[in-house]
Amino acid sequence: MTKLPGKPYAILTNGAQLFTNEMTESVDRYAAAKKLPNIRCFLADNKGDKTYLLADGRVAIYENTSAEAIGAHIDMLAVAKQFDVSDVGKE
Repeated sequence: MTKLPGKPYAILTNGAQLFTNEMTESVDRYAAAKKLPNIRCFLADNKGDKTYLLADGRVAIYENTSAEAIGAHIDMLAVAKQFDVSDVGKE
């Protein structure tokens, strides 16, 4: 029997499986601490190819095989949220 890479979470329409594990849950807590509560991290297994997937709600927004890159992307999202200038000049 093959050991699963974590707790099964979902199967996507393309057949990829999403899992949660200690690392993905740690990323979820990191995102929440950065005031990004809708950001979730999953380990995606697509026919043996494993990658970390960030989702904003139900929308995939980033994937990478590097845990460090996932953390850096969360940092970038936090900076973008902190310095949101979408309303500048709309007076």
